[in-house]
Amino acid sequence: MTCRVLIAAKHNDGLFRAVFNAHSRLGSANEIDVLTCKGSAAEYCNVSGISTLYVCEALSAGLRQLGMEYNSVIVVAAADECGDLQLSSGVLTIIQAPELEFTDVHKVPDSPRILRVEATNRCSARCRMCPNRFVFRSHGHRELSPEGLEWDFLSSVKDIVFLQNGEFTEALYLREWLRVTSDVRARLHVTTNGSHLTPNLLNELVEAGLSSITFSIDSTDPVVFRDIRYGSCLERVLEGLDGALGLPCRARQGRPIVQVNITLQRRNVRSLTSTCKDLAARGVDAIHIEYARIYPENVEAGDMEPLDSLYFDQELADACIREAMVSVQGFACELSVPPPFEQQSAERRDQPVTAYCWQPLTDVVVWGNGDVTPCVGAQSFILGNIHTAPLHDIWHGTTAEVFRSRLLSGDTPDECKECICGGRWNGRAFEKDWHLSDL
Repeated sequence: MTCRVLIAAKHNDGLFRAVFNAHSRLGSANEIDVLTCKGSAAEYCNVSGISTLYVCEALSAGLRQLGMEYNSVIVVAAADECGDLQLSSGVLTIIQAPELEFTDVHKVPDSPRILRVEATNRCSARCRMCPNRFVFRSHGHRELSPEGLEWDFLSSVKDIVFLQNGEFTEALYLREWLRVTSDVRARLHVTTNGSHLTPNLLNELVEAGLSSITFSIDSTDPVVFRDIRYGSCLERVLEGLDGALGLPCRARQGRPIVQVNITLQRRNVRSLTSTCKDLAARGVDAIHIEYARIYPENVEAGDMEPLDSLYFDQELADACIREAMVSVQGFACELSVPPPFEQQSAERRDQPVTAYCWQPLTDVVVWGNGDVTPCVGAQSFILGNIHTAPLHDIWHGTTAEVFRSRLLSGDTPDECKECICGGRWNGRAFEKDWHLSDL
């Protein structure tokens, strides 16, 4: 019998460890949801791919509202933060953060929990900061069919994530993917530019198990938006956003989470406050802000300039982000922002990769040509190819084991040293492409 588990915590670190401990102790067949509260340091999009279906104003209020619906409730908090839940001791488990066993986090499961796939690398839009069209030129058109994957081996997969390398709505095998996702009862996570999102497709996504949908909207100012994203119509994108926000709640699951990604650069930084306020007023659940990386190919194509990076205007970036944080206060919207530049360089730049990365331990990433990599960031580190070896053998293969061992031992693979996944700003990745002293 499947057990419904609710894990509640305020911070990513606590959620991350508790989810893994629950997987280890309770078994992968359980349905695990996550609860976090607004105004805290938690960023539910980064909690090991588990769908956070609930975000509340206060932890105790959320637990009182949801606790009765679950067979087991695990709270990473002090006892006095939980309030009077009226739950039996057999259901409620309160864990102090220091009691979490970090070793459980790094236990590699027999099969992946999260499947990340490049369903397509096709995208009809052309965004200034996106390197995808140059990847397209190098590797050609790639489409991945779910028929090539071992679904018996992937039976423990709880989340299927369509990668952002292409626009998933243009995938050749999209309907097949939706059918498979529904069959395995996995939660589906997609990111879209919104140009081809229709009401009918939204309904199909919901039927397939849509858990979260993320829109790429760098500004709600039509002029600024058009300057950054060629081939996308802001009016059409906002129609799709409103359609997603208007989706009905499913029984015991709620409405799919609706998020917006903003890639911050010189062109849109001054419109950030109004954009965040507009999106929050529309009712989006979360807004995630990240800095644009300036790729040499985009500069050579005339789309970007090195000075488009806010690396060179740090005070302006920090000020605009602070204003944006104030603008969403009072709205039911979680705002995820990079820390101030001074703090990033002091605390995050040399942070070990094991402090924030878990993808090689839980995820399998399959690209359109069949290549399998340990994570999204290490695209050049090929563990194998599903056209030449079974996915089971790749997951448990020597190459994958060596990569994970190096990651955990601190002998960080070269592919990890310049990773900017997880919202971590890494100045070294920028310095590799541009000689700062020459600008």
